[in-house]
Amino acid sequence: MPWCCSHSLDSDVCLSRRLVRDINERGRHLEGVLKQYFAFVKPANVNYVHRQAHIADIVVPHGPLNIKAIGLTNPLPFFPEVF
Repeated sequence: MPWCCSHSLDSDVCLSRRLVRDINERGRHLEGVLKQYFAFVKPANVNYVHRQAHIADIVVPHGPLNIKAIGLTNPLPFFPEVF
């Protein structure tokens, strides 16, 4: 039976990364990014991504850059190399 893996990352980190990316790389305004985040991104994350973590066999803390945890799951084919 295949394994189900998920990663967890603090929502503050996700928001700060999104703010930097959208403002610097996409030229968006702070108000627009925050409005979209709280209206669509955060509710979808809570409703779908966090629910998957509850049924996952493995949850990698601190996101996909946790090299030690990903190294433990290395034989699993659905984890890419380091981003």
